[in-house]
Amino acid sequence: MGLLFTFYTIILILLGVIIFSYGYNNSRRWMKGSKGEKLVAKYLKKLPKEYYVFNDVTLPVKKGNIDHIVVGPNGIFAIETKNISGSFIVDDNEWYYKSHSEVQKSRSQPGKQIKNNVRILIKYLNSNGLNTKNLWINPIVAFNNPNINITENPKNYHILMPSEIPKFITSTDKTLNRYTLKTIVNLLEPYSRFTNY
Repeated sequence: MGLLFTFYTIILILLGVIIFSYGYNNSRRWMKGSKGEKLVAKYLKKLPKEYYVFNDVTLPVKKGNIDHIVVGPNGIFAIETKNISGSFIVDDNEWYYKSHSEVQKSRSQPGKQIKNNVRILIKYLNSNGLNTKNLWINPIVAFNNPNINITENPKNYHILMPSEIPKFITSTDKTLNRYTLKTIVNLLEPYSRFTNY
């Protein structure tokens, strides 16, 4: 009985350590991500008043969230924020982590994530009667950690530091008519945790 009790006690302690470690690591990742999203939101506040900024958007057609969506006179911008460091080789959707002479597929795949977020946003707008056929959504991956090195730049989305985003948005030369802009703003507002406008 005493030996069995000791065995179960050790198992329970080990299980407790594993659960604590898992929770601690996940909460650290979440806090880093939250800090990064706040930094991007701070820079997005610098946009002119004709831009609508939606932070932490959870659409009814998706689990998870889109970190930021900006809607303005020159288009829609979906932003995925990452707070990771290191050297990465980007092959369009695929991200590879480079460590010394080793290259391996990255656990974090920001390219796939932002492109998936754009597809979900298009699906949501379409399901609410908005024709998105001629509507371009600009996907952006924002990196908050300056200790990142990207070897290749992708063709279908942009990789920017938070400080670069406002200028990139305002210098985009697309146009979005006032009616479409207001319709999108009204569709997004109920699903955003924080808005800047």
